[in-house]
Amino acid sequence: MATRTKTQLALAALQHIGVVDADGNMSAADAAYVEARYEDLWEEMSDDNSLAYWERDEIPSVVFEPLIHLLAVSVAPAFGKPSSVKQIEENLMICKRRIRRHSKVTSADVQSPSEDF
Repeated sequence: MATRTKTQLALAALQHIGVVDADGNMSAADAAYVEARYEDLWEEMSDDNSLAYWERDEIPSVVFEPLIHLLAVSVAPAFGKPSSVKQIEENLMICKRRIRRHSKVTSADVQSPSEDF
């Protein structure tokens, strides 16, 4: 299975929001910021029923595109592309749904809270 790196992901996310041109020249500070946000998202998804089933720097190509969108939604406000909290949450949910399709976790396997009386 083909994989991509978090640096490739950072570049693609910045290109997606229009901060970096197709030539791919991003500053070191921008790359560090976006990669740090990816690390945070990866941790969150790892804790979310193992949504992030891949190694941090070995992103499967099958989830690369939805992950670009997820990361772009997360970092866009820092690059002058504001959205409302509602829009951000809705977009994150859509992106995570696309990733979940490849995580091998079905809705029947997702834990739900319950109380035993």
